[in-house]
Amino acid sequence: MNEPRFAPVAPADLTAAQRVVYDAVAGGRRAQGSQAIPLTDSDGRLRGPFNAMLISPVLGNALQAVGAAVRYDGSLTDRERELAILVVANHWRSRFEWESHAAVARRAGVTEAEINAVAAGSVAPAEPREAAAVTWVRTLVQT
Repeated sequence: MNEPRFAPVAPADLTAAQRVVYDAVAGGRRAQGSQAIPLTDSDGRLRGPFNAMLISPVLGNALQAVGAAVRYDGSLTDRERELAILVVANHWRSRFEWESHAAVARRAGVTEAEINAVAAGSVAPAEPREAAAVTWVRTLVQT
């Protein structure tokens, strides 16, 4: 695995403002129930983009709240949301996002063939709402 862009922050070293972000991620809705991907490493440090959110806790907390709202309070089905996220991750070649959300997508019922098709840039879901979500997101990332 690649080294993180920003040094992971140990829970004991968090500032009060960083602790708010940490608690929202590691103790919030993302952490409830079974997880397709771990939010923290073996030392309890936030992984991936969540770690980067600690650099600017005010912005990081806002970003994690938007992410949680999209995931848990949005109108997309789990499959629609995960297909859309995979399109973005593929476009930007975001390894962490791709690996994380491919796992979440599998749990949401996205098949390996569909995941591979997104990676190849050719997925065209038969379900109209899924196709609309994929088309819309592709349009956004290509402009």
